[in-house]
Amino acid sequence: MAMLAISPRQAHAGNCRVILGIEVCGDVANESPLWILIAGCWPDGSSNPRYVSSMPGCENKILPGDGARSDSVGASYYIKDTDTFRVDVGCVTKFIDEAPASTLYQPGEEVTEDRRGMARNKWLKLGDPDAIHVTSQWCPGGSPPHYFAQTWAVADGYQDQFCYGRGGSGDADRCNSDGHVLVGRNYFICRVWGARVGTTFSYNHWWLLTDLDPPTNSGRDGRSYVSAYYLTGGKNSQNDSAYDENGNWIPEC
Repeated sequence: MAMLAISPRQAHAGNCRVILGIEVCGDVANESPLWILIAGCWPDGSSNPRYVSSMPGCENKILPGDGARSDSVGASYYIKDTDTFRVDVGCVTKFIDEAPASTLYQPGEEVTEDRRGMARNKWLKLGDPDAIHVTSQWCPGGSPPHYFAQTWAVADGYQDQFCYGRGGSGDADRCNSDGHVLVGRNYFICRVWGARVGTTFSYNHWWLLTDLDPPTNSGRDGRSYVSAYYLTGGKNSQNDSAYDENGNWIPEC
């Protein structure tokens, strides 16, 4: 799938930044066949914890699919400084950040938000430099399959597979740990390739989507990624492995 290029835009009011000669304000492009909701404000005026389940006081606009952009002048969905977009209950939404200097995401790397089996929608906050490109959406409903495996240590959960080591305050707060998966038999939903965890000789790049037990970061619902480095038993003694307790690969997201 071809990536949508970031184009220079006319100067306008708002908290925009010029990065590599390109002016960027929060921008969303929707390449999927399904519409998504976008909004131009954030309910509590803060960035923490970088997502909420509802948008009180914010006008929502429908961004249609097949390449529509939130900054398309003259369109009914035009928002020149988009602050957030929604990933829906029962849906799997994938996106990348095309901004050359994102403060929230690893630029150009795909993030999967799987809301199957969850109780609430999830509004994701954008930073001013972010240019989100929704690459796909599908909404089968129901709960995702579970693949069980043993963990040998407590594992931190993060919002995506590149958050490891990127936590902090402000924009970086999005990447603080959401909570933990405890030692023992746990279920996982799918795997994605991401940040390396481990030592020189023992390491893993796979990250596993799961539900934490329980989430500990206030306001977060616990659907997070943990490193497959913490899996044990069977084929999981190998580097870059992510097998369930039956010896099968946990499927990719």
